[in-house]
Amino acid sequence: MVTKPTLYLGIGLALLSSDLCLLLLTLNILGWFNILHADLSFIEQAAETISAKQWQLYFQSATLAWLVLVLLSAVQRQQKDEKVAAASDDSKVTKEGKNYSHGASLVKSICIVVLTLLTPHMLESHRHRHPILRRSLIRHQSTSVTTNQNNVGADSDVNTQEEATIASASSVTPQELVFSVDNMTCGGGGSHVRNPV
Repeated sequence: MVTKPTLYLGIGLALLSSDLCLLLLTLNILGWFNILHADLSFIEQAAETISAKQWQLYFQSATLAWLVLVLLSAVQRQQKDEKVAAASDDSKVTKEGKNYSHGASLVKSICIVVLTLLTPHMLESHRHRHPILRRSLIRHQSTSVTTNQNNVGADSDVNTQEEATIASASSVTPQELVFSVDNMTCGGGGSHVRNPV
């Protein structure tokens, strides 16, 4: 059985490994449905710092170590329970029920941590579908910006001012404008947006 502090440690390591993607996704969804509005700049800045300093490898290693330790402790506990059950056959039915509940708890805990760890990889192919997904994937935004800036810095064949301007414009991070208009139908809002005054 995985204790709550051990589970929270695993979830925390998985969140840090995935650049806080699941946390950002959850808070963005809650804000989208007007349930909870929070300033996410601190969390986004922390995620960008983790991504920029490339700490994910350390956090991913720690998460994998957590998974291995949890599985090893479960195997050790199973062997210990089998030895105790062999010594006393009286409570065999209750032992099987406990083993099932411990196994189910272990599987749930591992699934939670693995899904948290894999969230950005699962959402990456769907990032174009909704702005919430794009705002929740910090690592991939900063990686593409860094790649563009490195390509611009490495290009020594830029001779004219126009080419330099085009190269610097390609390294700009695309910005996204999300707004809502109260008491207006979709068609009316669309016509005002398409035809600004």
